[in-house]
Amino acid sequence: MFSSLPEAERDTKVSSIVDHLTNLSKNKGHDKHLHYDECREMGLLVHELEDKKDKKLQDLVLTVHHCYMYSLSNSPAFKIIENHTGRRYIKVLQQQVALQVPQFLQHAKEIKSLGPGGPA
Repeated sequence: MFSSLPEAERDTKVSSIVDHLTNLSKNKGHDKHLHYDECREMGLLVHELEDKKDKKLQDLVLTVHHCYMYSLSNSPAFKIIENHTGRRYIKVLQQQVALQVPQFLQHAKEIKSLGPGGPA
């Protein structure tokens, strides 16, 4: 992103961006939205997805987004990571089923546990 800058300027810019992004008083989690104006102010080079000149990029990104949203909402998967070569990691929620034993079976089990002679 900054390979064209002289090394001293690049190091200063990168250090400033890292300090901004790792400031825990402003960024406490990964779920915080960073507006593109804020990203530009901190020195990041940002390309707007809603660029009127490049509708194809927006269409492609939204297609991928919708595919993942569909997969996450219609499967037990809750985390999907995939790279450009098609390798993927999918974290799936494991369901545990609790069965309730009917009352008459519980009573039969209690009688059986008393043995043939009944209670002593």
